[in-house]
Amino acid sequence: MPEAAIESAKVWADAAPDSPRALGAAASLLVSANRVDEAQPYLKRILAASGEGRGDGFLQINRLLANNPDKAASLRAMQSLAVPYPTLAQARFAVAASAASAGEDDLALKEIHAASQLKPDWELAALFEAQLLQKKSNAAASERLAQYLKAYPQSREVVWARAGLVQALLDLDDYPAAREEARKLEAMNPTGPLVVPTRLLISRWATEKGRFDEARKIASEDLPPDQVDANMAYLKKMLSQPNTWQQLSDGSTG
Repeated sequence: MPEAAIESAKVWADAAPDSPRALGAAASLLVSANRVDEAQPYLKRILAASGEGRGDGFLQINRLLANNPDKAASLRAMQSLAVPYPTLAQARFAVAASAASAGEDDLALKEIHAASQLKPDWELAALFEAQLLQKKSNAAASERLAQYLKAYPQSREVVWARAGLVQALLDLDDYPAAREEARKLEAMNPTGPLVVPTRLLISRWATEKGRFDEARKIASEDLPPDQVDANMAYLKKMLSQPNTWQQLSDGSTG
């Protein structure tokens, strides 16, 4: 990073101490040059200039520090910035994100849990917490998403995250857990838009494993005939082995 560009940005920021653009430019250039400590005063001024929008200021700084290759330095900087704001959810979220990037998963979990407690309806925090929990336990991640959906059932992103967990479990060949997760998702919203796609994920997996009776049951149970036909047509199209569809159609167990 040319020193002249950094110095020009610093001059601009010093001349316009309340300008988010000027402060952001100086901080961004310093962070890109891996001079996080030197950027710290400008980061603090970004928060001061944010006023009532200080939460957004933390998220802006989080994005800025994400570009710094020294993740440990970014975490230290974010922790320092967050000290005066222990009850601001976005501050705790920003520390959690920096901690996760630095490989400090326990700290990240602690901070994102605090953020979720401070702002229970914050969808992004719930999703991030579930993502971190999944590294330790799929069941814990599922429980966190279920907890959020119980309180906020209209959250489309969290519903999709639970469906994504079904796929993740199948990728691990953990069929019982995937089936149970799909049942929970379906029980919460039996007519929801993800019921059929989630069933098809499991049906396809079961078919590829030679569990044809089970695949057919999952793809058809408690569904109207037209949907059953559509599901079976999908499976026929997606299956890669030429003889597999015949086995599925005939009801063979392989």
